[in-house]
Amino acid sequence: MRHMPGVIACEPIRSMAARFHSATARGGLPSSALTPGGAAYRLLDDRERLVTVPEDGLLLSSKLAELLDVRPGERVQVEVLEGSTDPRRCPWPR
Repeated sequence: MRHMPGVIACEPIRSMAARFHSATARGGLPSSALTPGGAAYRLLDDRERLVTVPEDGLLLSSKLAELLDVRPGERVQVEVLEGSTDPRRCPWPR
């Protein structure tokens, strides 16, 4: 796409349905994989401040973290609900 007329910049994003598991809970919801340092899709917090996408691990909303009963540094298993991918255990960075 970068070479198409009129395109100034582009970056990958993946949207998928996923199930998240912690040691005590689980929940499924639409999810997105973003490029760290990207400019086309930016995340803002409740005060409209820019949220940095981590290089490794997960970026969870405070509500999902509450539902999963996890704290920064704990691991969450991510099960992508499309295709044939194996569940992955990902750290939630501090």
